[in-house]
Amino acid sequence: RASAMTNCSEASSRRCRTLSTITLCLLVVVGLAFFSSDLSACWSRCTSWMMSHKTAGPIVFVALFVVLFVALVPSTPVELLAGYMFGCWIGWAALVVAQPLAHSAAFLLARRAGLL
Repeated sequence: RASAMTNCSEASSRRCRTLSTITLCLLVVVGLAFFSSDLSACWSRCTSWMMSHKTAGPIVFVALFVVLFVALVPSTPVELLAGYMFGCWIGWAALVVAQPLAHSAAFLLARRAGLL
């Protein structure tokens, strides 16, 4: 019994270290991208493309929201951006779809990593 508990805690510890390493690498990549000078130009091209495509824009926004949420980017500025880009009602509808998808994706990733 003691060896089974030790194996379980070792496996949990390995999962925790792996997840911590992945999270740290992801934060470093996001941080480097954030402070890159090309990021603002890329972000403006993406937002202008989403604003100009009335049907595909909200769909791409939903996918982008899910990725950013799972990557631990604060969601409030992204939510405000939805209202700015698409207007009140379309932005609201996009968020009604995006938020449950993002929360489900984060939950499933955490469960897959063995945290839940």
